[in-house]
Amino acid sequence: MKVSTQLERHRAYAKDSQLIQDYFAKLSGVICQYGLKADQIFNMDEKGFVMGLAARAKVLCRWGRRNPHVTHHGKRELITVIETICGNGSVLSPFIINK
Repeated sequence: MKVSTQLERHRAYAKDSQLIQDYFAKLSGVICQYGLKADQIFNMDEKGFVMGLAARAKVLCRWGRRNPHVTHHGKRELITVIETICGNGSVLSPFIINK
C-alpha cells in the first residue's frame, strides 16, 4: 500500500509525450525564427514555502488510534523563491521574497 500525493490536474496532463514533443517543436521554431542564441534564452520558476506548517508528519500515538492530529499556532509566513537559469548553463542568484 502506498500513500497518494496530490498533483494538480494541469501538471498531470503535461506528462503527455505528444504535448511535450509539440511544445519543443514550437519552441525550436521560435528560436529559429528570431535567431536566438543560448545566452538569450532564460527559464525561471518559483516555489512558495509556508513556514511553520508541515503538510505531513510522523507522530507517536496510542496503538489503534486512527487519525492523530498535529496542532499549530495558526501563524504562518509565506516565502517565495524565484530561480533563473540561462540556456548557456549560467544561473542567476535566487530571488527570495519574504515578509
